[in-house]
Amino acid sequence: VIINPGNPTGQVLTKQNVVDIVKFAYKEKLFIFADEVYQHNVYAEGSAFHSFKKTINELGEPYNKMEMASFMTCSKGYMGECGIRGGYAEVINMDPEVMKMLQKSISAKLCPTVIGQACMDAVVNPPKEGEP
Repeated sequence: VIINPGNPTGQVLTKQNVVDIVKFAYKEKLFIFADEVYQHNVYAEGSAFHSFKKTINELGEPYNKMEMASFMTCSKGYMGECGIRGGYAEVINMDPEVMKMLQKSISAKLCPTVIGQACMDAVVNPPKEGEP
């Protein structure tokens, strides 16, 4: 599990840190859980957020075939929205049989509030200019 950026300081990994972690995880056959829910909370001048998924894809094969889950939420990254409790996980390259079990587990346990669902819809599919 990698938390990037950190909370509450906004400490963020450099691009090289992310590359090094990806290469280490590949070598050791580790699944990457990238908790990136604070990606909009980077405060230090000159610092930038670097996504694990983007980095894996930029590195190309064999790294872009690694299993990984990336987490995002509207509960942490948007000002004043910490009570909404809506989020998602993007899972890539997971074994299909494991993914089936994950889907069953998620559907049996998770039930976000209507406001959380509506907020996440707006986050992943924002309204276009002129829409209500």
